[in-house]
Amino acid sequence: MLGEQRMNDFKRKMLKLLDFVFNRKFQRYALGPNCIEIIGMRGAGKSTVYALVAEEAKKAGKKVYCQYPYKDCYQIPVIPKDLGYWESKKFQQANGTWKEYKTWYPHIVMQVDKEWLYNTDFSNCVILLDEARTIYPARAFKDWSIADDEFFNFLRKAKVNVYLSSQEYAALDVNVHRAVDEVWFLYKNRPNSSFTRVEVYESMTVPMENLQKRVRLSRAKGEMYQLDWDICGQLTRKFTFYRPPYYDLFSTDFFYREFKPDDKSLLWSDEDLAQLG
Repeated sequence: MLGEQRMNDFKRKMLKLLDFVFNRKFQRYALGPNCIEIIGMRGAGKSTVYALVAEEAKKAGKKVYCQYPYKDCYQIPVIPKDLGYWESKKFQQANGTWKEYKTWYPHIVMQVDKEWLYNTDFSNCVILLDEARTIYPARAFKDWSIADDEFFNFLRKAKVNVYLSSQEYAALDVNVHRAVDEVWFLYKNRPNSSFTRVEVYESMTVPMENLQKRVRLSRAKGEMYQLDWDICGQLTRKFTFYRPPYYDLFSTDFFYREFKPDDKSLLWSDEDLAQLG
């Protein structure tokens, strides 16, 4: 028993040392910009980056809000939302006429309660929004509201840091891309590696000259070009992030344990299998 305790103490000290050696530069930078997108495939280290950010925020005396259980952090309420769809099918009736039937296919997801999010005072706080594509999906850009605009526009004045993670950059609403200060792209060095490469891109909306849209004005001499606005990113920093020191600080399977319905899966019966011959 005593030997096991000593081994655990040794492991904790080693993790603390390795955390200092590999992560100290990333730790100092983590709370810089006000709004950041974190993009990485499954297992790239998005949750452990959130854990590092949460730890640095707590050291700075900031409250941290998140959807999933993180140590010493505050809850963001989530509510069920049906993102299902209608499917139409036509069937020919006995009299030769066609009749259309519509079927609703539900798809329940747990989504951040935006009403609560937009009406809570987050001054001097940090907000970690995981799976942000369920909150600001790219295909729902027409649903972008004035409340969405106000939330992102006043982050700096309220001294709020917001982080939005997603597996794909294109899955997020373009309005979010325009609002963020930076995008962090995460890459695992190797499939079983404990290290994540973090590439930091400064995000900016800049005028792009579109040569396909030339504008001729009768009163102007020569030609004028219409300017289209677009989003660009400039690589500014790279970090090597060592993840193991942050593994025990969070639990992302809480979402599924708490909100997914009971498993009602059925095994194929002997009767069904008998039909296979």
